[in-house]
Amino acid sequence: MDLKTPQPKLSELYSDIELTEEEKSEAIERALFEARYTKFAQRNAEEYRMKIMKPVEVKKYTSAQLLSFLDMTVGFVRDDDNSEIVQILCEYFGEDPAFEKRGYNHNKGLLLFGGVGVGKTHLLSMFRNNQKCSYQVVACQDVEGAYARSGDDRNEKTGEVGLKKYYGLVSLSGANQYGQTSMGFMFDDLGQENIATKFYGTERNVMMEVLSHRYKNGLFTSTHLTTNLSAEQIKETYGIRVADRMREMFNLISFPMNAKSRRK
Repeated sequence: MDLKTPQPKLSELYSDIELTEEEKSEAIERALFEARYTKFAQRNAEEYRMKIMKPVEVKKYTSAQLLSFLDMTVGFVRDDDNSEIVQILCEYFGEDPAFEKRGYNHNKGLLLFGGVGVGKTHLLSMFRNNQKCSYQVVACQDVEGAYARSGDDRNEKTGEVGLKKYYGLVSLSGANQYGQTSMGFMFDDLGQENIATKFYGTERNVMMEVLSHRYKNGLFTSTHLTTNLSAEQIKETYGIRVADRMREMFNLISFPMNAKSRRK
């Protein structure tokens, strides 16, 4: 094509072809539809773009509001055995200054001690979606099982996760109700897993490794634990180094010694 030669306008092309009035009307209607649809799609795309760019409204609740929500939860019972623990947890997740006045630290996670059946797991599970840092609840036995079946990495054949999943945060596909795009873990029943677990002959103390990695990565407020073990038993099971790091990572909170089991 000779670019120097003037090109005909679109309206001049096929000007020798005659159209009936009905054909002209249909062509105009079709052109208008396509123009309107294009504008409709552009408008929707712009509205979606503005929606995803708009900052998520982060909800903030006080410790008193959290306590009120718990008391309204069907099946939840607050009594002498758990009342103070519940108050402490509401202060922690409500980021209440009263929590630190008790001698605790908002920049640490929670390690909840207590006898079998007193409600440790149930209580922390109720706070798994929270404004501080949401978390998944996973049994320590399941962490051990992940290593026993898949080792460190995801098993491509079965799709099961490996141990490394528990070293860091879990990404969320979209921001949750508190504007968070990642979440941590609450490891339930520390000490109930097998302490020495093998994968193709390589033996590991899986929870010791998980806690060590999370300590090194500074994931304190995204890591919580429950256990029936005493502080001395933790030292014997996981070693002095891990026990010392756990004191740095966690607020140590204990149920009353005489707290009764809630299991029926």
